[in-house]
Amino acid sequence: MSLFESLITDKAIGSRRFKIRVSDAAACIVAVGAPLLLYALSMPTNVFLEDDGLFLAAAKHLGVAHPPGYPLYTLVGFLFMQLPFSTPAAAGHFYSAFFGALACGMVYACCRHFGASVVASLVGALLFAASEHFWSQVIIAEVYAMNTFLIFACYALVLGSGRSERPWIPLMLAAAAYGFGLANHWPLVGLATPGLLLAAVPAWRAVARNFPALAGTSVLCAGLPYAWMVWRSQQGPLLTFYGKIDSFREFWYYVSRQGYAGVDQSPSADWTDKVSFMLWLGGEIARQTTYLGFVFAVFGISIIFLRQPRVTALSSPVMLLGLSVFLILLLGFDYEPFRVGLFRPYSLVVYGLVAIWLAVGLHGAVELAQEKLSSNTSGATPYAITAATALAGTCMLAVSLNSGWKINNLSDHDFTKRHADAVYDKLPPNAVFFVYGDATGPFAYYSLVENRRPDVKLYNDQALVLNDRLYSPFTVDVKIRNILEDFVDSSDSPVFFMPEGTLPERGVNTTGFLLESVPNSESSRTGIQVHEASQEFFLYLVDLETDNRWELTRRGELLLQYGRYLGIAYHNRNPALLAALQHLYRPCESSFHCLLGVADALLITKDPEHHALIGGTLDTAESMIDQAMTKNTKSRLHAIRGRLFEELGQPNNARLSYQRAHDIYPHPINEVPLGNAVIVDFNQSGESG
Repeated sequence: MSLFESLITDKAIGSRRFKIRVSDAAACIVAVGAPLLLYALSMPTNVFLEDDGLFLAAAKHLGVAHPPGYPLYTLVGFLFMQLPFSTPAAAGHFYSAFFGALACGMVYACCRHFGASVVASLVGALLFAASEHFWSQVIIAEVYAMNTFLIFACYALVLGSGRSERPWIPLMLAAAAYGFGLANHWPLVGLATPGLLLAAVPAWRAVARNFPALAGTSVLCAGLPYAWMVWRSQQGPLLTFYGKIDSFREFWYYVSRQGYAGVDQSPSADWTDKVSFMLWLGGEIARQTTYLGFVFAVFGISIIFLRQPRVTALSSPVMLLGLSVFLILLLGFDYEPFRVGLFRPYSLVVYGLVAIWLAVGLHGAVELAQEKLSSNTSGATPYAITAATALAGTCMLAVSLNSGWKINNLSDHDFTKRHADAVYDKLPPNAVFFVYGDATGPFAYYSLVENRRPDVKLYNDQALVLNDRLYSPFTVDVKIRNILEDFVDSSDSPVFFMPEGTLPERGVNTTGFLLESVPNSESSRTGIQVHEASQEFFLYLVDLETDNRWELTRRGELLLQYGRYLGIAYHNRNPALLAALQHLYRPCESSFHCLLGVADALLITKDPEHHALIGGTLDTAESMIDQAMTKNTKSRLHAIRGRLFEELGQPNNARLSYQRAHDIYPHPINEVPLGNAVIVDFNQSGESG
């Protein structure tokens, strides 16, 4: 018998039914327990970036998170936030770790359903647990750990229904998991649905008989959390992303994520960006599975198609394509480091599906080796086969853990804490502080969860997230500026803003990361204040070594702010001030973003004496342009250079620079002017989505 023929004999994996045994129970415990330990050791105890702070604060206070709301995540998270961990953030991170570990257990169950041995299934589950992108999301407060668990729980239950004597039981549980998945992250569950339906085809009779009950269970499990979300928005919790939900139209706007259309679809993205994302994701699947594991996975999917019913075999590839290729086609992301970081969590289920194929392929390869050895020798013992499987799995796992630990060990993470320290150290008693963008989550966490600086009143100048608002989130910028000016002028408390937000047209005093608005001031003059804590945070940012795209992006934004601060200080020509800040200019020279901020600030002054310095600063920055995490940031350098050429009276060079900016980032903010140069307001075109 040939090796190929042995794959399709009655000994085939797919034709054997397995029962829960002690070995399965023990392996499943390891598949859940080992990842949970890994995640507990590597998770941060301080709030992280991404949406970490927002989800922690929403769970703590039963608020309404960003669209589509994630009500199930908030409700279950509230329970975990009551656990006695060292910090509330640690409790919220353990919440994700717990469901991430359960997801690994479900991947193990799926491996077994496709016929992989106990050891091979354990290898697949653990390799999935150690895959870099999955690991990164299950150690912070994000919705993707629960989403992955619910999708694989539904998949395992549907696969099991075809072999169960009472299929309606796993089908009902699968319907509940599916409904809860819709209440957690409906877009990703929706993309997985065609594959889940294919997996249910072998049990179609049971599905048909119980369809009303199955559909009702899913609708109930999905609908109740959303009904609670609407009700909760009316109760005035501390956090509601848009405020009260008063109508179906408002509910649909929220749940359908219409407000994120500008984030999901960039006007500068085209088909080349989509192809680049697909190539990147394919490379990441091979790398994170380990290249040897990827070979096993390719072998495994071929075995699955040989041994399983066609619809069952198709279920995982269809699910994979939906959560990768089809998702990329739906989105309009620019292919750039920041957007890659934004996309990474969407495809976590893909790594689990490939891990299932890997387990089947590993077991199939060992079976083939056993058969070949048996034909030439007295035969290989079961222990030798198990040992060979375990050895191959251990080698792949060691490679995966080694690469993942370097990036995902966040146990000593303190980025956001240092930022908060620098800001809170400056804020005087009873101050008002307007936060902006992605910084809202961390500061909401420190204020509303850890109760830090309870005397400081927190607002968001976009009128998002925090329930105390001065205006609607849909108020136009001009009106917002007028409202903020009136607020600053009439406030009995000092009012502070973040530099990247919408600012009232008033004079400000700045420490680099914080602006104090001067009430009733007629000029927009910027005063420079020396602040030791801000300087320390700046030096920390310059020296920070990290591969995390979110940290790199936020680091760049903050360094850009501080570069503007240093540029304004230089322009003031105050000897005492320059002496106090002199030690900061040399570190600034090592940062693309900081130099960009210096050049931008000096150019705004329209002082001809700065022209040579601006040109040299831009030349130095261009040599470090690879530090930029977005096309937008890269294009800024050339847009600033275009403005410099305008001031120098060189319109042709200006147009060439503007054209180069447009070629890098073909976005409306970089439209090449037909006549006079267009001055871009960079404060309104930031990186963060």
